[in-house]
Amino acid sequence: GARAKMLSSSVSYADHLRLASEATRGEDAAARGLKQHEHQIALDLERTFPNHVAFRRACDDGVPNSFDDKRAANPETNNETTSDETKLPTVSDARRCRLGGSKLEPLRRVLLALAHALPDVGYTQGMNFVCGWCLLVLDNDEGLGSLDKDTEKRAVEECAFWLMRALLEDVLPGYFDPGLAALRFDLDALDDDFAAVAPDAHAALERHGCSVRCFTPRWLLCVMVGTAPAAATLRVWDALLLDAPGGASRGDALEYSKAMPSLRFRPRDVLRRCALAMLTEPGRARAIAVAPGAAEAVDSIRSAGRGVADLQ
Repeated sequence: GARAKMLSSSVSYADHLRLASEATRGEDAAARGLKQHEHQIALDLERTFPNHVAFRRACDDGVPNSFDDKRAANPETNNETTSDETKLPTVSDARRCRLGGSKLEPLRRVLLALAHALPDVGYTQGMNFVCGWCLLVLDNDEGLGSLDKDTEKRAVEECAFWLMRALLEDVLPGYFDPGLAALRFDLDALDDDFAAVAPDAHAALERHGCSVRCFTPRWLLCVMVGTAPAAATLRVWDALLLDAPGGASRGDALEYSKAMPSLRFRPRDVLRRCALAMLTEPGRARAIAVAPGAAEAVDSIRSAGRGVADLQ
């Protein structure tokens, strides 16, 4: 779907980026709105995977900020990190100085271009994590490895832009729109599913005055990035993108569905089912049900997914 969008569009990524830059110098309502998005994007840049070297600027002395290879950013909170299993792609010590903060400017440019291309969506917090993930994954795309470095960098940015367009418009339409109506609908559906699958745990949360709606929005909004282990997240993305309208040819989708049973469902259903699988992984629902208080129940929810080896 992303490639089809790119080939059929009369306005390129570079055009959107140029037009966005020009628009921010205007004074009309559209320009003011874009400036607000630009300001929020700038605030969120270094909040995106702050423990990943590609999203941390180097120190003034040329030595990057400390970076722990065993930790990666968790979108649930800027102050929490995930376990080894959920870490995003990392780099060796030898490459850290050269790569320190290398994805910050590409991330800013792609998000600004998206805000211009999709004015009804603009920019919503959470898009930075999704776009950052795209940039990291595409950076390892062997199909771009034959290009020279500068061309490869531009190609990664452009691919990330069109992949985000496909995700926002075709895979999860409405998720990032003002008001987040589609996200709220799916959170209600997730709560209903959880009540049906784990009634004791759901009842316990209600007694504590809690709900999975309060603690899982970022799971869905960030499309599992930083929540499930990286390998499981990639599997979720495969299912989402292949199941999206125009995401794959009918023959390819049918062939792949033999190994991906989740393709029987709509993309948003796949995402919700993955969240439900993490909430009900072995022992999780029981831990929530017997939690003595709200704090313990919440801890059980927030730690969900860290031990998941795969999501079916």
